Amino acid sequence: MKKQILSYVLLSLIALLAFFSWREVSNSIIDSQQGNWFLPTIWFSFFFIFLFLGIFLIKNFYLLIEILSLSVFSSFLFTFSVYHLVICLLGLIFSIMGARRVREDLAAGVKINIWRSARMGRNFLILGISLIIAGQYYFQVKKLPEEKLFFQIQINEELSNAVVNKIVPLIFPDLRKIKDENLTVDQFILKTRKNQALNESDWINQPLILYEGRRQLSEIAGKELQGNEKMSEVFAEIFNKKIWEFLGPKSYRSENFSFLPAMLALVLFLTVFSLGSFLAPFWVALTAVIFWLIRKLGWVEINKITVEQEIIS
Repeated sequence: MKKQILSYVLLSLIALLAFFSWREVSNSIIDSQQGNWFLPTIWFSFFFIFLFLGIFLIKNFYLLIEILSLSVFSSFLFTFSVYHLVICLLGLIFSIMGARRVREDLAAGVKINIWRSARMGRNFLILGISLIIAGQYYFQVKKLPEEKLFFQIQINEELSNAVVNKIVPLIFPDLRKIKDENLTVDQFILKTRKNQALNESDWINQPLILYEGRRQLSEIAGKELQGNEKMSEVFAEIFNKKIWEFLGPKSYRSENFSFLPAMLALVLFLTVFSLGSFLAPFWVALTAVIFWLIRKLGWVEINKITVEQEIIS
């Protein structure tokens, strides 16, 4: 009886959390509060945590598919578009694929390992939800005034570190092996200048080299740099500044930007998918904690069974 009640509670929570998540996405789009995507992130975090619990604990997979369908298509309540319905269907397919991969790993494993099983399907789940969020954004903003079209795109330090490690070495090949997240502005300038120095005299006057390097980077970043700032943070600020200059309020007045809603939807999709991938380990960890509590309360049990298996001898 406890297990049945737990299943229905999980089904209800997944559906309700999905509805409130899509509602917060809609509110963030309509209110046009640039960068105000904190609440949708919180709602979707709870949604994914209880969705993972549902995948693990709800035995009837077809019932799980039904609640996934209800969760996904509730986005349609805020964006009435046939094309968005197609995107919801595509997102549902990816979500079902993710849930199936989790269940298959759970069934194939000798021991219950929530971390391993969730990892097998979480990317498909995140991909499906990210598609629907981007689709809802695209079809919803098309009906709004142009000045409500924009959202602030923030590049976090982790993404900036990836840029430092991958893109910068393309410009400076000798910096290909730089992996130090604590690399400062001065250290970056000196390593770059050392690579470019033609002779020893070019390298002797370090104070002048640092002064010129800071001045140039300060002009790009739009603020004065002291030299002890993290290079990853400086890159993040520069990228955010340049992106916002490109996608800022003045840009929508250009006739060449009729494609802008689609481009922003694509950027939003990539941002949401990256953020989801970053947060997924925390979601799975919390799922494991809740599962442990439920087990301690005696609502679920882990039993060992003998499995008959064919082998080649």
